[in-house]
Parts: sequence; structure tokens; C-alpha cells
Amino acid sequence: MGDSRRSSSPAPRAGAAEGQSAVSQTQTVSRNAQQLLRIVHTIDQGATISAVTKSYDSTLVKLEPSPNTSAAMALATVNMLRVAFPFSTATAVENHATGQTCYHVLLHTDSDEFKNACTVVSEFRSVRALRAASNTAFFFACCTYAALLYASATVAN
Repeated sequence: MGDSRRSSSPAPRAGAAEGQSAVSQTQTVSRNAQQLLRIVHTIDQGATISAVTKSYDSTLVKLEPSPNTSAAMALATVNMLRVAFPFSTATAVENHATGQTCYHVLLHTDSDEFKNACTVVSEFRSVRALRAASNTAFFFACCTYAALLYASATVAN
């Protein structure tokens, strides 16, 4: 029986085009992890990447801070990661075995980021006001169209 904590990876893909796509995805994951590390290094020079896990299209990057990182530094680092990757999930997690805080950043797929962006934008008051105005205009346009159809039918008779 396998370790239940391990995630199963997707079935391997065949074909030259798909093989090139896998290499492209690996390069993108590596580029994202290095970009995360550069951002973290602006606050914590001793931080390192401890793990990069790809599950289907989402990627989890685990970063270990330097041993002398304070709580304020950890909070500033997480806030900086949230600003740099607004539609990803960035958290600081305490490792109970060592008692040290580490950073986890979940990079979503493009479609998930688009859904998150739409959710964030739809919460703005101005967007809700525009949506209400648009629905009201549509209702009056339908009423006007129905009235014009009725008027043209009575004139024709």
C-alpha cells in the first residue's frame, strides 16, 4: 500500500508535440519558482526553495526563510508575495517539527486566475452599479421593442 500523503501524478503523455509541451511547462514552473525566490530575496537574502510540486496545472512552491527571520519579516514577505502574485495563494506556514515558519505559494492555472480576477472585479461597487444600469437599460429596450411591435401591428390592421 502506498503512502497516502503522496499525490498521484497524471498519466504520462505520448507524442513529440506533447513532449515539447511538457518541457515548456517545466521551464515555466522553474521560471515562476525563480521569480518567487527573487521577490523573497528582496526582504530575506537567505531564503531558499525547499520544494516545487506540480499537480496537474497548479504549482505549489515551498520556500524556506533564513534561520534568523523574524515574524515581522515573514509577514512582510508574505504580503510582498501577495502583491506580486495577486491571483495566487501565498501563506506563511509553521513547521511544527522545527518550529520555523515557511512560505507556501500556490500558483493557479490561467483559467483559475481569470476566474479569481472576475470574482474580485465583480465585487467592486462601480461594477455592480454598471451591471444594474445595464440590466435596467436592457429591460427598457425590451419594453420599447414590444411596444413598437404592438404599435406596428395595430397600425397594420
